[in-house]
Amino acid sequence: VTLSLDSRGCLVVTDPIQPDAIITNDVVQIHENGFQWLGRADNVINSGGVKIYAEFVESLLEVAFQNLSVRYNYFIGRLPDNQLGELVALYIEGHYLDLNDLIKLKEAVASIPEKFQRPRKIVLIASFQYTPTGKITRKSTMDGPIMPVKQIITL
Repeated sequence: VTLSLDSRGCLVVTDPIQPDAIITNDVVQIHENGFQWLGRADNVINSGGVKIYAEFVESLLEVAFQNLSVRYNYFIGRLPDNQLGELVALYIEGHYLDLNDLIKLKEAVASIPEKFQRPRKIVLIASFQYTPTGKITRKSTMDGPIMPVKQIITL
């Protein structure tokens, strides 16, 4: 089996048994003994020319979300920005955010080592869009006018 990258930096897997290479949408860094998964190409946020991988930032906030008083559905996404093009935003499903949870989230965001990866805004949305199998559809949730934004909190 051979691992390589396409022009987007996405994983390509080839082996002698399969007639065609398997081209994924997973952005990776290939190392001597394998690869490190960075995120999905369609979830990359381009903020001021820096590529930020939403799933990576989510992994940095995972522990903080486990320690909140309420179980929130969330994801990292983008918001349009006049200066940066896009900025990193934390989308949370719900009508409100508990004040103590907000404080914990602000602390978790501030602890992210790379400043450009820190979400700058929290976007509360009443209900996310979901696939029939129960996965959040980020693009529809961020772009769709169906679910109104309840609140945007600047961090």
